[in-house]
Amino acid sequence: MKKRRSAIAVFLLCAVLCLAVGYAALSDTLSVTVTASASPNDTAFDEDVYFSKAEVDTANTTSGVTATPEIDATQDSVTITISGLSIKGNKAVVNCTVQNDSALDVTLTEGTITNNNSDVFKVSTEWANNKTVSAGGSLSFTVTVELNETVTADEFATISFDITAASAS
Repeated sequence: MKKRRSAIAVFLLCAVLCLAVGYAALSDTLSVTVTASASPNDTAFDEDVYFSKAEVDTANTTSGVTATPEIDATQDSVTITISGLSIKGNKAVVNCTVQNDSALDVTLTEGTITNNNSDVFKVSTEWANNKTVSAGGSLSFTVTVELNETVTADEFATISFDITAASAS
């Protein structure tokens, strides 16, 4: 009987061993490895935030002063040509609109205004709100160029400033 028990134990041990080997032979371990990266699509963003309007505010521009705003082909730049300023306080006012067609809220940051003849020409900007433009929204602001003094000879200035649009999130 003792031999029989030993034989049954050996048989059961062999059966369990065979099952384990059989399971290992018929099973497989699958694994998933993911490598992810994200980068902003600056090109698409640049195309989606642009100047949509630049027009003279005739109600606030001095009579006889001519201002001609032009948006460039990329819609990233506005050039304003002004003539007819002659007496201190004469001014030209242009309303500009930045459109945000991106899927993100953007914050607009105004850079430093450069003016190579600030003794004669005063430049200011006035923003309509807090400079955050929601996705699909727009923001308007004014650019005012005013004569600081009555001129006795021709005066010229090159005035510029940049606006940077960046994701608000």
